[in-house]
Amino acid sequence: MVPLLIIPLGGLVEVKAEFPQVFVYPSSQIVDTVGNGFVVNVSVSDVFNLYAYEFKLYYNSTVLNGTSVSEGSFLGESGQSPFFYPEAFTDHFNSTYGIVWIDSTLVGDVPGVGGSGVLAAVKFKATAPANSTSLLLGYVNLTDPSENQIPFISSNGTVTVLPEFTETAAILTLILASILTLFVSRKMRKSLRF
Repeated sequence: MVPLLIIPLGGLVEVKAEFPQVFVYPSSQIVDTVGNGFVVNVSVSDVFNLYAYEFKLYYNSTVLNGTSVSEGSFLGESGQSPFFYPEAFTDHFNSTYGIVWIDSTLVGDVPGVGGSGVLAAVKFKATAPANSTSLLLGYVNLTDPSENQIPFISSNGTVTVLPEFTETAAILTLILASILTLFVSRKMRKSLRF
């Protein structure tokens, strides 16, 4: 919140102004196995008169691969079919990062949309374990029907990918548990002898 000072005839009054938020949802999540897929939404909340938006979502392509991107329902709430265009969607933006770059706009002389909702949904596949890897929003742009910038606050997301628990690891764990059980039971039998 940004405080605004309004000077009425009687003196100073502080008023809180809320900015819309553009954010990755969920803000953090755990993927339980390498190879599993998951979805994150890029969403907006508390926006007024949104006509067009653009964003770039960067992700660590050594841990995640982008598999699909689809239009969210928010701009379509206007009753119009928005123009939704993935400018770029690649795991090879550079040697470390992938990118999802989306442009979307309403078309024609129509009012913008207000409220909260999903701008786009991005599906990923976990390819390597990671304690925490970021989903970074950048170059976000929101505009009204007159192409005026709409101020906003943005929030990134994180994903944790747990290591794969392979069948070999499960067998070794069972063998180790069996050996430990045998060892403990022999020790107990020896200690019970007089």
